[in-house]
Amino acid sequence: MPKKKNCIYVLCLHPIFNGETAPKFEKLSLRDSNLLYSNLLANIIEIFTNTDFKSELVFCLNEKDENHIPGNFFPYKSTIIINPSENDNSNLELLEKNYFSNFENNLLIRADAIGIYKKTIKKIFNLLAIEDDVLVIGKSINKKVVLLGFNHLKLKLLDEMLSTTLEYDNVLMEAGKSDLFLNTLNGFQLIENFSDFKNLYIELAKKESLVYCSQQMHERFTNLFIEYKDLLDE
Repeated sequence: MPKKKNCIYVLCLHPIFNGETAPKFEKLSLRDSNLLYSNLLANIIEIFTNTDFKSELVFCLNEKDENHIPGNFFPYKSTIIINPSENDNSNLELLEKNYFSNFENNLLIRADAIGIYKKTIKKIFNLLAIEDDVLVIGKSINKKVVLLGFNHLKLKLLDEMLSTTLEYDNVLMEAGKSDLFLNTLNGFQLIENFSDFKNLYIELAKKESLVYCSQQMHERFTNLFIEYKDLLDE
């Protein structure tokens, strides 16, 4: 049976919708932490639903979100997988068995990332569209791994890379042990602490941010920024 073309996986590394178990974001209230996480995920969803790529879309959620997913939040053609636990390589084995091995190209993206847009996705799949083994690493401005794109990656190597806390230098070191064509894309953001939140506030004020964050999403983030304006202006 021939493989299907492309699959994109959005990885949620912690609960997002469950207000009792989602982690509190630095300096934000628990309620606003949930809003931030869901806004970042909603922005990724909007980017993907506005592209014309024929890619399958898979969302990997934490098990603690299972009964807290808002209605109509995810695109109706997407697939939702509930991870049995956070740091369990059985998750990778599940994806390998049911997805990775069935697609020519696979792209893993963190749900707390921003800065990815249609041109980015097209470039990644173009880089992967050769017979050689290719790995594409998306690096954030603070040297964290935002995304991994691959075509013929061995599960063991992927597991080793994902167990490095996703620091770019560590992932690159692990990837360098294999005979892969490596490509790095730069300029993305991960929103992990208040410094990142402040940088997001600065970046979204720029007109060029509209390519990866629509006016509607800008307004949703702005409502959050207003609540912390004094801290953001320090």
